[in-house]
Amino acid sequence: MTYNKNHLKNAELLILVGLIQERLNNEDMALRCFAEALRIRRKLLDSNHGDVAHALVHAGRLFQANGDHCECSCSEDPSIVILET
Repeated sequence: MTYNKNHLKNAELLILVGLIQERLNNEDMALRCFAEALRIRRKLLDSNHGDVAHALVHAGRLFQANGDHCECSCSEDPSIVILET
């Protein structure tokens, strides 16, 4: 079975690849994967869906690990609201 580039399965795979890249200390690639997964999930899911929050948390954690707290707070605040809903 093939999926188009905006399929939720691709977003899942991008999260997994991002996690692998993060473990390999390839933070730029990891962030690109998380951002693309987030783009797909935002396009296909409601803004308060848990999978959108999941992608936001990964991106926010990566920003925080790199000391970019401004970007981190911008990324993580929406996910906290989503997870508390």
